[in-house]
Amino acid sequence: MLIPTEEFYEEFAKRIVPQIADVIKAQLAEQQPPPLVSIDPDQLMTKKEAAELLNISQSTIDNYRKSGVLEAIKIGKAVRFRRKELHAILNHRKKSREQSENRRGTV
Repeated sequence: MLIPTEEFYEEFAKRIVPQIADVIKAQLAEQQPPPLVSIDPDQLMTKKEAAELLNISQSTIDNYRKSGVLEAIKIGKAVRFRRKELHAILNHRKKSREQSENRRGTV
């Protein structure tokens, strides 16, 4: 039985490993990246989807709508909400939470 020598391993590392690396790089370069998921800010969402996005109940969505916090779009009998308005509410909540935390930190 032949036992590889240190010289064998060095030669292997010099010749074979770079070839393997080149093959892997070539295969990766040929692969197409996955398509980016595009979120349309004007996408219309159902009340259920809006409630899930905001992590609130559907009745709170109704209250937001009645109080003018959230504009609804009626399509026949269906009611929809613009994603960008929902994200504006999320951003407002985040800013309010950050301001509240800052005030608590300075007191």
